[in-house]
Amino acid sequence: MTQNLKFDYVNSKTNLFYNEYGFIHYQPSSSEFKSLIDKCYNYYLNNDGDNNFQKNFEGQDGAARHILDIFRDKYSPALEIYKHKEVKQLISLLNENKELGIFTHSKLSFKEPNKITDWYPHQDNGYKKLNDRRSGLAIFICLEKMNNNNGCLQLFPKSHRLKTLKHERIVENLKSGSYQLRISNLPSLSHISIEAEAGDIILFHNDMIHQSQSSSTNSYRFALIAEIEFSKKIKLDDYNLVPVVAAEFHTFMDKIYLFFLSLINLRNKWYFFKKYFPSCSFFIKKWKVYIIDNLLRKGSK
Repeated sequence: MTQNLKFDYVNSKTNLFYNEYGFIHYQPSSSEFKSLIDKCYNYYLNNDGDNNFQKNFEGQDGAARHILDIFRDKYSPALEIYKHKEVKQLISLLNENKELGIFTHSKLSFKEPNKITDWYPHQDNGYKKLNDRRSGLAIFICLEKMNNNNGCLQLFPKSHRLKTLKHERIVENLKSGSYQLRISNLPSLSHISIEAEAGDIILFHNDMIHQSQSSSTNSYRFALIAEIEFSKKIKLDDYNLVPVVAAEFHTFMDKIYLFFLSLINLRNKWYFFKKYFPSCSFFIKKWKVYIIDNLLRKGSK
């Protein structure tokens, strides 16, 4: 496959293409949807310097690549875009088993113009623990025109059939500890560049190998990305919060379960403790090291 095939319809053929190649490039026709895209683009363009945004994946020069948890930003139109019928019909099509679908996380992906913001070849499942590999997909929505000059998405068709490959960690920013994962041994597969217009939707499998280059123009290459997991298991999202539902619905009892799970989640409590009681958390770490060290000494006797 040397060229990117674009769809302007959704039916069984679209599904067959996804199963074969691991992705779909869909071009919506709704003027309402495109208006939301313009609104979202202007929101992030005009608030680029907002320090309240939670950013990550900083490169060598400190340039971030993501703004996190955008669905919980009440001023952002991002969630409204993903709840639109243009997106929902695609989710419904690919949710073949009609399972519960949750958004595991959401983010704005962007490229600081003329800075190093490459993404190494990787799979989204490569960032997950072995016991948390997911059956799902990413929904990538362009907020502006995307091409090779501003660091468009590049996919390796059919690579999702290889399952999750081994990745290696590449530390990019020593000050923040920010790092990327890169596939250790990249298979001999060719990639295609996804050149797209504002409003285009690209869905790809969690095991699809993908990458991108930096932007050599004045474009930020703004794009929304949300990952969906289809499962019968109820769980919190990647932010340890009650998830936004993408397909089907939680029952009332499910919602109660998730609410109490978020209240007692130990990871949340540890982050809270470290933030507001840093000196205490330091001594707890020291105490843990002391205990482990003594256990090792006893075991060696």
